[in-house]
Amino acid sequence: MAHVNATTVIIVGGYNSKKSYLYNLSSKQWTNGPDLSKQRAMLACGKTGPILFRKIPRSVIIAAGGKSNSVTRFKSTEVLFVFGNISTEVQFRSNLIQHT
Repeated sequence: MAHVNATTVIIVGGYNSKKSYLYNLSSKQWTNGPDLSKQRAMLACGKTGPILFRKIPRSVIIAAGGKSNSVTRFKSTEVLFVFGNISTEVQFRSNLIQHT
């Protein structure tokens, strides 16, 4: 889970899921977020930023590591660039960073 902005948090992945969900703390409403490229369980998720994306500072949600339903551990990250209000049209980008 990570804060997207002052009113919204994102919950990412889980066993048998590559889904993400957004929860609005003010309205107490859930909405579907963008899908991960693969199912990730036991992952780390956080927000960083701002970084420059196309010369514009943007916050970034990072989903890192984790594993599939088997014992396969991922050595990859997925990155979601936040453009103002997060939209389901925004997609996680995978394998931008590989770690060992």
